[in-house]
Amino acid sequence: MKPAAKTSVLHIISSSYPYGSLEQPYEVEIRELSRYFDEIVIYPLSSSPVIRTVPENVQINLTLSTFNRKIKFTRFLSHFWFLTRTIMFEITKSGSFFQALRNLRYSVNSLLQCYLLGDAIYKLFDQNKENYFYSLWMNDGALIFSILKDRKKIKKFAFRVNGYDLFEERVKNGYLPFRNYNYDKADKVISVSRFGAEYLKRKTKYANKITWNFCGIYDPGVNPLDPSGVYTLVSCSAVIHLKRIDKIIESLRYLDFPVRWIHFGNGKLFEEILTQSKSLPNNISVEFMGETRNSEVMKFYSSTSVNAFIHLSESEGLGLAIIEAQSFGIPAIAVNSDAVCDIVNDSTGILLPAFSEPAEIAKAIKEHRGGYKNTVQFRKGVKEYWKGNFDAVHNYQALFNLLVNNDGVRKE
Repeated sequence: MKPAAKTSVLHIISSSYPYGSLEQPYEVEIRELSRYFDEIVIYPLSSSPVIRTVPENVQINLTLSTFNRKIKFTRFLSHFWFLTRTIMFEITKSGSFFQALRNLRYSVNSLLQCYLLGDAIYKLFDQNKENYFYSLWMNDGALIFSILKDRKKIKKFAFRVNGYDLFEERVKNGYLPFRNYNYDKADKVISVSRFGAEYLKRKTKYANKITWNFCGIYDPGVNPLDPSGVYTLVSCSAVIHLKRIDKIIESLRYLDFPVRWIHFGNGKLFEEILTQSKSLPNNISVEFMGETRNSEVMKFYSSTSVNAFIHLSESEGLGLAIIEAQSFGIPAIAVNSDAVCDIVNDSTGILLPAFSEPAEIAKAIKEHRGGYKNTVQFRKGVKEYWKGNFDAVHNYQALFNLLVNNDGVRKE
């Protein structure tokens, strides 16, 4: 008789998901992955009073978020050899030798914390089950699994890279702690974008481990374009310096026709941006919706005519907000920052140079308003591009295959 297959369990370390409102793309990802694994256990690094609904076969374990990270000095002494070996590996492999040394105290403390956190969750793994390991970021989650792999406690694992944990230009002094150690121990490094994967292949020595898997969403329908209505632009992002909402305002000043601009999102610059927008000319109507549930944003797209989505962020890991608009067939007017080029192209909207001036952006808006890209026919192509690249069912089946298979990965 053929032995029964082992129960498959995916162990995921998140930053906070399912707590709070961050890591929103992972709601769909984990929902889809739950179809392929018998069980999923999520270990958030932090938690909050607000928790989102997860599929029935997904468990939440708070071991990492409740762990006391204060470490006695004797712990450093008892783990001296491991700490020294790992730190020296990172320093010698890093192209930022002096930055690695400058961060030495932080690195040693972080490394020992993750060593102990790894011990805490390793006790929870049922060795009679088929266990898989996956971190949603290159943060403490990836480091915990790297240490467990280094200590031969687990056989293989993968982690995602998104934006802040991918582009070294985003971080102070261009140094990402333990990048080399994490990449060396991981079996797969999965970028959320094609652009990010190519970037990493140029920046690291682990090209054979690096791949990409787009995030995905479900088909929400079609945005009801009203050609006779007021030209409507939508943006959706945090109101912070990185997203350059002020540049949208400056671009709108150049327009001499009626425009309705709607922004979804909040942030520390909200009041400042609100004040700036009040000086726009009378032909520009502005609506700041503040922090809005994703379901409400999607409901808006399904019922309100939107001519274009505008996105001028300085840096972008991929751009889920653009993808969500695109899933309704809404074209985008965006600047070419990081992975935006994976979403916006001549078939889906207008992609401008990264540092375009407001006058150039306004010119693109005018051209869009009066051109073929502002038609129902063009929007059918936008929808098709989304379906071919960002459909949740297809993309997360591919992710499952990446997590359980070792094809194309260097064997130890």
